Amino acid sequence: MRSKQMLKTVLMLVVLGLGGFALPDWVAAHGGHDNDGEIKGVAAGLPDGGISVPLAVDADPVEFQVTFGSPSIAFPVILTSATLVEIDEGLLSATLSNGDAVEVKGSINPDGKLLLDELKLEDFLEVEIDAFITSIPGGTLALPLAPGSPAVSVQFALVVSGTTFSMTITPETQVKEGPFLLTEGARVEFDALLRNGELQVHKIELEDEEEFEHD
Repeated sequence: MRSKQMLKTVLMLVVLGLGGFALPDWVAAHGGHDNDGEIKGVAAGLPDGGISVPLAVDADPVEFQVTFGSPSIAFPVILTSATLVEIDEGLLSATLSNGDAVEVKGSINPDGKLLLDELKLEDFLEVEIDAFITSIPGGTLALPLAPGSPAVSVQFALVVSGTTFSMTITPETQVKEGPFLLTEGARVEFDALLRNGELQVHKIELEDEEEFEHD
């Protein structure tokens, strides 16, 4: 019991900005009633490539850390098949990766770890972009990607400035009015999220070039 109270005290000191810790606005830790806890931070300590959430009913629990504060504190958490996972509407699952922003709620177990009742994937950044496809591995890409397919890095050029950059399309990318074949030179509009340290295409739509020609 004493160790639990000490952990809760540390969390509250961080929230209050004491003990030399400073938190960004979106990062917080709260100790609630009894052994309840709530943390907003960044996922760490997960396997390379991340894990699919929610966990399958017969899956073993997964332990990882949620880091927060400056200097960073890594708080151990346990994800189970009973954890309620909040993901984007319309998706049955999502990939939780190192570097993802998360909000977790649960109770501190006898080992001093937060046993998760709820997990929510937060988005660091979302941008809406109008662009041309400049490079695709193999020249074309059938969308949506099949479940379990590897992510694909695609080069884009902004319509406004011509600036080129790369983003990643995954099986979780929502395809509006699909399926369709993405080709080099195609004009697209998409929303991108910062996930796992890179920009991933969240939603993508193929634009009608005839519409622009008549504008």
